[in-house]
Amino acid sequence: MEKVCQRGVALRGGATGPADVPTARNVLDDLRAVWVPSERGQHWDTLAGRLADRFPEAYSAVTPEALSALVRGKGVESRNVKSGGATRKGAYLADITTAAQQRDGGAG
Repeated sequence: MEKVCQRGVALRGGATGPADVPTARNVLDDLRAVWVPSERGQHWDTLAGRLADRFPEAYSAVTPEALSALVRGKGVESRNVKSGGATRKGAYLADITTAAQQRDGGAG
């Protein structure tokens, strides 16, 4: 076990203090934080860009496809969304809010 610990310290450049680990993010809460209140729904590419702008430490490399997969894994359906005159896959705020409420143990 000591060798494993020594190797870990060596990999951290000799540092033995707490690691500089980014704060865990919750994608549902983060999406609600970047949502424009007047929008019912929004495209994945727009949402991915907003997340990257607001939370670059967590989402700078997220693609619209990866965001869609992540959010679908939280119970939000990827749906056709008309925004800015174009219809593409995205999400609706009501669906994101419902998924967050279910996660938090609330029904509505």
